Amino acid sequence: MTGLVPRLLADPRRLIAVIGLASLALIAGAWFFELVLHLRPCKLCLEQRGPHYAAIGLAALALLFARSHRLQIAALIGLALLMAWSTG
Repeated sequence: MTGLVPRLLADPRRLIAVIGLASLALIAGAWFFELVLHLRPCKLCLEQRGPHYAAIGLAALALLFARSHRLQIAALIGLALLMAWSTG
């Protein structure tokens, strides 16, 4: 398998790390706009941060403690549910 997507799918830990880093980047961007550019977030913007905070935490815990493939898949399912919640 070659390419980025097959490599991510071959190792669940990599995908967990990518999702966690993506959520961290989104939160960092939101804080930048809020704290540096002094743009006040709306209520919806603040509500949408919740799933990303949870995803960062879940990804960190999964990377630290989920050694078995089954736990890594469970973490990915949890992250998928958080991203679905964020989308909704």
